[in-house]
Amino acid sequence: MNKFLLKQIIAKWQSNIWIVIELLLVSVISWYIVDSLYVINKYESMPMGYNTDHCYLITPGIISNKSPLMTNIPEDERNFGKGLQSLLIKMKHRPEVEAACVVYNSTYPYGVAHSYTQTAYIDENDSISWCNSVYYQQTTSQYPIVFGIHGANGETPEELADILKKDNYLFSTNAFSRDDVKPEQFINKRVLLSGNQGMLGAVIPPRRDHAYDMPSEYAIYNAKITGWYGQIAIRVKPEFDNNIVESLFNDIKNLQSGSVIISDIQSFADIKRNYEMDHELENRNFVVIAVFLLINIFLGVFGTFWFRTRQNIKEIALRKVTGASDKQIFFRIISEAIILLVIATIPAIGIDIYIAHNELTKTFFEYIGWERTGGCITATFLLLAFITIVGVAIPASNAMKAKPAIVLKEE
Repeated sequence: MNKFLLKQIIAKWQSNIWIVIELLLVSVISWYIVDSLYVINKYESMPMGYNTDHCYLITPGIISNKSPLMTNIPEDERNFGKGLQSLLIKMKHRPEVEAACVVYNSTYPYGVAHSYTQTAYIDENDSISWCNSVYYQQTTSQYPIVFGIHGANGETPEELADILKKDNYLFSTNAFSRDDVKPEQFINKRVLLSGNQGMLGAVIPPRRDHAYDMPSEYAIYNAKITGWYGQIAIRVKPEFDNNIVESLFNDIKNLQSGSVIISDIQSFADIKRNYEMDHELENRNFVVIAVFLLINIFLGVFGTFWFRTRQNIKEIALRKVTGASDKQIFFRIISEAIILLVIATIPAIGIDIYIAHNELTKTFFEYIGWERTGGCITATFLLLAFITIVGVAIPASNAMKAKPAIVLKEE
């Protein structure tokens, strides 16, 4: 039967060739859409490496020397670093606050700046092997508690905070970016960060700047509070999350620390929303366009096979007259349509692989391997097979309900 079907398809090559070309183009376009939707879903489902729920960013300001608030402040207490340290202690002791830390240079989650440095490990022979650049988080010890960071080996945020308190480093699992050497091999051993030697206390998952970003290599270390700049990140207990901003501003005078006073408070929910707004809009527009194209593809393929099946109504009637059952006729029509789809899919796969190999699709941090390409090709074929079957089944069912004598008479 299959040989006869192929012969029949070849005999109708003039009409079938255009269907195959249409299915070829539709298959490639559909695969590109499916692959892009896969990438978007993959990004959004990946772990961030931290948790900013109930977190807030406090930006301190410096009071002018001419302000009445500075009247009773001794000259030696007007240093910004001392004021920031005092404000940090006050925040840690507030009943609403679970944990607090200092962050520098906007390198907190969803921040706009990055500070890069090099990592290295020291082997048993005291040889230094330099690895890749990472961006580093200069902070204080409670940073893992504030942002809910867990160790790659199961360490709790509190355990990581204790490691930082001992001035040990935290490296992400991809900090060395080498296949032969992993950071976890050097836990409790000497490493270098920005030329400074220290002990690697634990490894942590890679961090992503936002939901549409690739995982980054980074390191965390405990820094002394000095200089003229810094912000404070806090994690608020859930029961106090609704009115924490109002509560802190109402108590702003008591929170004044030397020349330092709270200037602004932002929730990380707002920071995240502002940071990801453009990415979300871009992806939302892409998804809308993709869905629109898929609907048009569905209607196009559906219409093609509907029209083709209606044209073959005389052939269906003749087969019924010659004794073929409705089930046999239905299976034959479906099989012919699927064979045409398979013929079109073979060259489409070659085009898909070429596009994937040259990375002309929506980018993703990992190499475009066979798992992604093959999975999307399979999903595309199943999608088109479903559309094809529906496009054939409905008019075929209607055609088989018609009485052969009437159809043949009209023809």
